[in-house]
Amino acid sequence: MTRPSALQQQSKRELLSAAKVAEQSGDHETAQLFREKAISVPPPILNSAPAVPKQEGMYITERFVFDIVDPDAVPRELCSPDETKIRKVVEALGFKAAIDGVVVRREEKEHSRAVAS
Repeated sequence: MTRPSALQQQSKRELLSAAKVAEQSGDHETAQLFREKAISVPPPILNSAPAVPKQEGMYITERFVFDIVDPDAVPRELCSPDETKIRKVVEALGFKAAIDGVVVRREEKEHSRAVAS
């Protein structure tokens, strides 16, 4: 048995993470499907097909996109804190900034300036 590639390991981690999100949102059936898929991640196919020369003309590509329709319903694991807004509050209030999950600390920097003679 060969050791899984980094790509396979990443795919497995992503599927398990998706299973966790589905489980936390109460969708146990989807979570189980993600777990089963993580167990059976196929090996990646690398350079198996000969390169097809590019041709001019029309073609269609497909990708998945999304719109957030209810921001409050998005699972916390998929959200990122807005560091710009946090920085503005901390700069304005200093140690008085009371933000859950944030610790305010003070940094000092030493600067020097050469005086032209």
